[in-house]
Amino acid sequence: MNNLLLILVPFLGLFVKVDAFCSGANSDGSDLCCDGAVLNCTAEGYQIDSTSYGICYCDSHCISTKDCCVDYDRTCKQPQDCVVNDWSHWSGCNAQCGIGHAVRLRYVEIEAEEGGKPCPETIQKRACMSLYCDDEPKKKKKLNAAHILPYHYRKGRINPKWNAITNLIGIDEPKYSSYCVTFTIQKVNKGCRNQVSTKWTDVITKGTELCVQCEEPAMKDDGLCRGDGVQGERTRWTAIDSPGCRGRWIRKNIEQPCTCNTGSDFIFV
Repeated sequence: MNNLLLILVPFLGLFVKVDAFCSGANSDGSDLCCDGAVLNCTAEGYQIDSTSYGICYCDSHCISTKDCCVDYDRTCKQPQDCVVNDWSHWSGCNAQCGIGHAVRLRYVEIEAEEGGKPCPETIQKRACMSLYCDDEPKKKKKLNAAHILPYHYRKGRINPKWNAITNLIGIDEPKYSSYCVTFTIQKVNKGCRNQVSTKWTDVITKGTELCVQCEEPAMKDDGLCRGDGVQGERTRWTAIDSPGCRGRWIRKNIEQPCTCNTGSDFIFV
């Protein structure tokens, strides 16, 4: 039997082969497609996965009852609205001292199809004030706190379709190679233990070693990430999606090329 299922209908006293089912099933020759559960939204033809010819349905409810006509998918495909995930928490301030801006992102999970609602904005900015100021240039690197997030937030950076920052500034290929920094936690603020929605902060305890990966778009113009530390010296870190969660750590080593793979990994933001 051919893949295209046909029926015979009288035309000028003869029988000719024409498309059946949802396509052209209305009396005026237009497609028969109904939204919801409509009992009389039927045509004559084969149901999906059936070899018996008879009544089949062209309403959207037939998807769950599995009695759609075989051409339902291609004839009555429903519009798909764009779906985005929730906003991320606001990033840290991009200024080391003074007025700057913070960024938050959300990513497209399902693109709009068949005339569905288009995607909304996926990046927002707001003004912020950074107070990490110091008159002694030699101490600026020590006082430059690292802003970190759990490693799973990295998915928005490695998938160009979702990467709002990459699309915004038009960068196709990374300018610098990523690198990994291993830190040993020296101090954890009590604010890390009062988080309800972000339990990942529980893995940050004194003496723990953490791997933090630096890659675009977190890199500055010199290819380094803010707060990547000074070898053997204590510097600061802060969890940007957990207000009050911050502390100090010591940089143990730095590797390039690399991928953090310790099980409790983070990224610079």
